[in-house]
Amino acid sequence: MDWNTGDMRTPAGIAAGAYVAPNFEFIFPENLGIGNPPVPSNFEDFPFLVNGSGAYYGAAGSEMPLGRLGQLDPWPGAVVPVAASCQGGTDVPAVYVPVADAGPSQIVPRGTVITLDAASSRDTTAPFPMTLSYTWTQVDENLEPLDASDIARRIALTPGTTPFGTLQSEQPRMTFAVDRFVDGQPIPDGTVLRFRVEVTNCSIWWFDPSICGSSTATTTVTVAPRPKPVDTLTGVNATWRVSRSRLDVNATSTDNNAELTVVGFGVMGPGLGTANIPAPAGGRTYTQVGVMPIPVEVTVRSSSGAVVTVPATVRP
Repeated sequence: MDWNTGDMRTPAGIAAGAYVAPNFEFIFPENLGIGNPPVPSNFEDFPFLVNGSGAYYGAAGSEMPLGRLGQLDPWPGAVVPVAASCQGGTDVPAVYVPVADAGPSQIVPRGTVITLDAASSRDTTAPFPMTLSYTWTQVDENLEPLDASDIARRIALTPGTTPFGTLQSEQPRMTFAVDRFVDGQPIPDGTVLRFRVEVTNCSIWWFDPSICGSSTATTTVTVAPRPKPVDTLTGVNATWRVSRSRLDVNATSTDNNAELTVVGFGVMGPGLGTANIPAPAGGRTYTQVGVMPIPVEVTVRSSSGAVVTVPATVRP
C-alpha cells in the first residue's frame, strides 16, 4: 500500500476490481437456419461503443494530443442509440438519458379495464442503470396535457387510482377502466384516447440536473364498439292454416336473452310447451289470425344477429 496516495497494487501494478485488459473476442448470435435473415448484432449493449471511451491521447479530430473518443460513427445498426452527453469540460459528468417506452397502442370495448405499461423503458447509465420514475399524463391531439377544465375528454379514473401527472418512483404501470369521462358521460365508440409517459432517472428525493435526464413516449387507446353476440336459430318452422287463416311460427335461439322477430309480422313470444314438457328457455312462438295472402316463406330475425328463412307449410 502506498501510504501517500492510498493506492493498493500488486508489484505488477494490478489493482483490485479493475480490468488489466478487456476481452477482445465477442461472440454474437448466429442464424439457426440457412437462408434466414441475419440476426442483428447487439452493439447497443456495449457501453464503450455507445458512449465512447472518453479522453484519449491522439483521438481523431482533436486539435490537442488529448482528445475524446465518442460514439461509434457511423453506427452499425438501424437505430442509433442515445449516447451519454457531456455538458462541458473533461471534469463534468456525463448525462445519461433514459429511453421511454409507453407500450403498444390498444383497441378495447368501452368498459374494459386496461393497463398503461411503461415497464419496457430503460436507463442508459453505464455501467450501472439508475432507478427510473414515471409520470403518466392524458394528452390531446398535440400531445399537450388536457386542461383540468376539459372534463368532457378527461378519463374518469377508478377510485384509488393514482391521478395523472403524479410522479411515481419505480411504478411504470397505471390501471383503470375505459368507461366514462369526468363529466359522467360514456366514452363514444371510436374515440382515440392519448397518453404520454415521462421517464426520468432523476431521483425523486435528490438529484443533480446536470447528471440525470428524462424522455417521453406516447401511446393510444381506441374505444371499439362492443361486439354484438351472434346466436343460432334452430327448429324454425312456419305453418299457415286454412282455418281462420292462422299463421304459426316457432323457433329456438341459443341466446336466451335474444328478441326474435317474424319479419313483416311482429315479435315472437315465449315458447309454449306441451303437456308435462316445458318449452326450452330459448323457445319462441308467434301466432296471428287473418293472415292473407298465404305467405310463401317466413323469415325469423334475432336481435343477436341470426337470420333464418323457411317455407310456409299450408295445412287445413
